[in-house]
Amino acid sequence: KTACEFVFCYCSSDVCSSDLELRQGIKQYPNPGIKRLQALIEQALFARHGRKIPVWIIADELEIAEPRWTDALEGYLHTQKFYLLVEPAWFEEALAIYDTAKRQQNLYDIGLIDIERLSAEKPVSRPGSLAEKLRTDNALVRLFVDYVLGDVICCDQTADLRKYRRAITDSFMLYQNYVDRKSVG
Repeated sequence: KTACEFVFCYCSSDVCSSDLELRQGIKQYPNPGIKRLQALIEQALFARHGRKIPVWIIADELEIAEPRWTDALEGYLHTQKFYLLVEPAWFEEALAIYDTAKRQQNLYDIGLIDIERLSAEKPVSRPGSLAEKLRTDNALVRLFVDYVLGDVICCDQTADLRKYRRAITDSFMLYQNYVDRKSVG
């Protein structure tokens, strides 16, 4: 692969104890409940319907097409890249499973995307947007990416940022809501 994957290791020190796991392809999620909830929803849907119904984690479905933009993508998406997604037909059922499980299994801060409602807005990626820096074969994930990143325009120079409503540089200088700020990425 020439594309990069998202960095999943969140470390509190300069040296990451999970570097070996990361090199071996074992992804570390900031919230251990993400994988638990994914498995729980998949198992519950399988038990009810007798077939595997996929529950995707957004980041697992994405590849960074242009490594130069990794910091901007990581920083802008932040925890949104760990949201869960099911096909529209299963959303309400998945949400009910999540609602029950959150109390029983102490699951928190995990997003479940309502892709049916999102798709009704018909998100489109503008030319030059941050959404173009990501690849996915999953059409539902593409809708989410276009919705979140499709109007964030990539700029080479910070001086160009204010030409757009929302814009970003590869070093994660972000302009939105008439504010320029350098975020930690």
